[in-house]
Amino acid sequence: MIRRVVLLRLHAVHRASAAELGARILALLRSRPMVAGAAVAHRDPALPAEGDWDLLVTVDLADEAALAAYQTDEVHAAFVREVLAPRVAARESASLRVAA
Repeated sequence: MIRRVVLLRLHAVHRASAAELGARILALLRSRPMVAGAAVAHRDPALPAEGDWDLLVTVDLADEAALAAYQTDEVHAAFVREVLAPRVAARESASLRVAA
């Protein structure tokens, strides 16, 4: 199995709506057929945000073929372009091979 881990830091103006954005991300991921599992965690908005990540997204994919499909999925790409890009100040990601 392959686990994609994505950390997102939102622009300050969007931090208050991190939980709502996280729910939208989770709904999108659960709708994609190549995604075997997904989770989104968000930082407590009451905590200081300077330098912290606002959202932690994990996406589980069965194999390399599923990862390739995920990376080229037009619905996912449109969501990133139209919904995430305007709200995200910084992004880090990694793909890890994990035991199923």
